[in-house]
Amino acid sequence: MCRLAIYIGPPLLMSQFITEPKHSIIVQSMDATEIGLKSNGDGFGVTWYVPSISPTPAQFREVTPAWSNENLLNLARVTTSPCMMAHVRKASPGISVVSTNCHPFIWDNWSFMHNGYIGMFSKIKKHIVSILSEEAFQIIKGTTDSEYAFALFLHYYNLLNQQSDNAREKDKLHTMSEALCKTISTIEDLGQYLPSDDPKYKKEDFYNLLNFVVCDGDRTVATRFTTGPLHDAHTLYYCTGYKFKVHQNGSPHVESSGDVLLEKDDEDFKEHEKMVIISSEPLTSNNDFKEVPPNYIVLADRHSIALKSIEPLTKVTKKKIGEVKMAEEQKRALTIEKQKSTDASDKNNKFVSI
Repeated sequence: MCRLAIYIGPPLLMSQFITEPKHSIIVQSMDATEIGLKSNGDGFGVTWYVPSISPTPAQFREVTPAWSNENLLNLARVTTSPCMMAHVRKASPGISVVSTNCHPFIWDNWSFMHNGYIGMFSKIKKHIVSILSEEAFQIIKGTTDSEYAFALFLHYYNLLNQQSDNAREKDKLHTMSEALCKTISTIEDLGQYLPSDDPKYKKEDFYNLLNFVVCDGDRTVATRFTTGPLHDAHTLYYCTGYKFKVHQNGSPHVESSGDVLLEKDDEDFKEHEKMVIISSEPLTSNNDFKEVPPNYIVLADRHSIALKSIEPLTKVTKKKIGEVKMAEEQKRALTIEKQKSTDASDKNNKFVSI
């Protein structure tokens, strides 16, 4: 069901991030250890930022498996970037394996990727489209639920920016967080209208698994979220430090090739920017990666990282949805009664005229 990873920090060789670690994203494409389906071979994608040239990230996506793509390996060994995203895909049933459906997706300076799915997406897709601004709708090039979620995020981010004051402008990370949480709550709200009592569907069909990662090149927001049982949430981890370096055999600091040495907080590094990695599975075999709890959001930039709980759909919101449903049912009942009355009147009129 896909694996993903993002790096933000001092410029790093791409191979040190996606190919060389002992449990790299390439390894996870062949042998994921924390998900039922071990193989993620329905395409891959990487984006990377070169701020000295352009704020818009470069993008490389293919439908071939990541583990066998020579172009990716060659690109990775000569490319350096302070911000990179990587994704290996396991396509959802019914979703085409084409390059436009491969993550990460980009728009302007944004990159976005997703591990999971929107429950009953085909049933709520039209409702998502009805919410989107024209600008947000135009970014959609493929057919995945993930790209529609990306469009929702951009829609809400732009709305928040239009309403912003100086304080919001200075705190872009929290605006990103707010927009992503609004994206999740919208998906959750729309799910309340699905035919959950229809016997042809299982309750699992209505669950959402929403591990989102969005980045603007300087900061990132990531979620680990599910509307199903918390123990079914897809995994997500993070690690921080001041340096990320993959060591080969012979290094006195590590046990074996592919292990990673993370330099932690130290007096000599206080003035330096930090690095953060967020990934579906730890890239290393040591304990540097910490698990993100289910239904939490991660906010990170080059200097800090924070984890916050994502509030579930509140009772107030559920009550409001229930009231809307009741009002719609009452409206339908009145319409039916009115139609019956009209039909009866028409019959009477016809009888009189005869």
